[in-house]
Amino acid sequence: MRRKTGFAVAFAHIAAAAIACGGSTSTEGASSSSGGSSSGGTTACGEAKILDGLSPAAPFDYLALVHEELTQGYAPADAGVDSADGGPVRDLVVQSHNVIKSEEFGTLCKTATSAACAKAAQELRVVPVPAPGSANDCVPNRSTAPSCRARYVMTTHRDDVKALKTPAELSAFLGPIDTPDEAWLMARLTHSAPVCSARYSDKVPTATKTSDGYELTYLEQGECSPLFEIKLRVYADGRVEELSRTQLENAPCAIGRRPDGLCDDGDAPGDGRDETAGQLFARAARLEDASVRAFVVLARELGENGAPASLGRRARRSARDEVRHARATARLAKKLGGRPVRARVEPARRRGLFGIALENAVEGCVRETYGALLAAYQARASTHADVRRELARIAADEARHAELSWDVHRWIMTRLDERERAEIGRAMRAAIADLRRELHVEPSDDVIAIAGFPRAETALGLFDALEEHTWGRADARPHAAT
Repeated sequence: MRRKTGFAVAFAHIAAAAIACGGSTSTEGASSSSGGSSSGGTTACGEAKILDGLSPAAPFDYLALVHEELTQGYAPADAGVDSADGGPVRDLVVQSHNVIKSEEFGTLCKTATSAACAKAAQELRVVPVPAPGSANDCVPNRSTAPSCRARYVMTTHRDDVKALKTPAELSAFLGPIDTPDEAWLMARLTHSAPVCSARYSDKVPTATKTSDGYELTYLEQGECSPLFEIKLRVYADGRVEELSRTQLENAPCAIGRRPDGLCDDGDAPGDGRDETAGQLFARAARLEDASVRAFVVLARELGENGAPASLGRRARRSARDEVRHARATARLAKKLGGRPVRARVEPARRRGLFGIALENAVEGCVRETYGALLAAYQARASTHADVRRELARIAADEARHAELSWDVHRWIMTRLDERERAEIGRAMRAAIADLRRELHVEPSDDVIAIAGFPRAETALGLFDALEEHTWGRADARPHAAT
């Protein structure tokens, strides 16, 4: 029998109390209109086309709104640095340099005198490859440099191919902004694309003529980010001013230890429907798979920095746990109609103590700690016997992972300077605040019943209990590592 750790016992008591106080498994009486994640109920607005009512001042044959992104990875050649799995890291190389045209208008190179126009359009790139050793790489992670991405307008006229990268360049091309589509195009150069939400069906993208331009109103949301209602003023001279940004709700994110280098493979359902339990477990399986790499890297880095041997052993055990978790959640996903995919994680480079401490504080002490409590709740609240059985096993393991995170935190903080410790504290407070905002979103009825997810009110209660037990009390942290 597995020994229950201090966190496991505490989380079991918190979860049981939440169930007893109303966080039941029943969905009877629940309003389906309030169910559904904001990400599941939000989809791209197919009707918000912007390139069919243009009257530019400059002549052109073709115009496209372009999104470009450069991605780097590691080539199989020694570079003297360890990779995430302990082997030699390789030289940085370009893995992909993608160009996506979200909208097009006109005929490419219609009046061109040679094939050179089409070739130039095909090869047009505005994102430069970072210089080796510049520390400005484009390896995918949660803080990929903005310089690795670009949004611009491509035009062709006769043999000329141009990229209009700035509002000033686009404004000079369009001339006075005198159509709604021109106003939308100016806005799209600097702001995200509009989205539509089933929950806010009345809030469709609108453009209202004003005395000096247009006022645009629309919804904006990125993956795992809040849903906002945005109001922009686009002036006739091309200036874009944000008038207001009203937060409507937050998109729920899966909870787990996300390693640096985790590639964005689309966690959100994104099909305009409520998220199902199968989809949720598919996302969970991907993050559990990614956590394997996170703990392998942590174990190696702890050894390199002279940490107590017990911490490294516990990190390696945690990696083995996560292998089982990934398989278990993938099985649940398939059984419930989901399609799990493996996580793509780029090889990690060496980090200093501060980098290790920062990831451990945010991903371990905050998100994984809440994830352990959440799993304990799900193991009691789910109406599905297989989910309860698998989550009971996972919850016990995740409680040990949370304790490991806090023991690593206590060890590593004594080795940072005062400025670094203050920065870690700020990052943790920001992560706790971000997590609380995420919990305001009401899951779908299917996720509540089958996956055992708490309703928003119950989730916030779990959060408050965890804040009192762990984040707000130093004496609640595990004993120092030995």
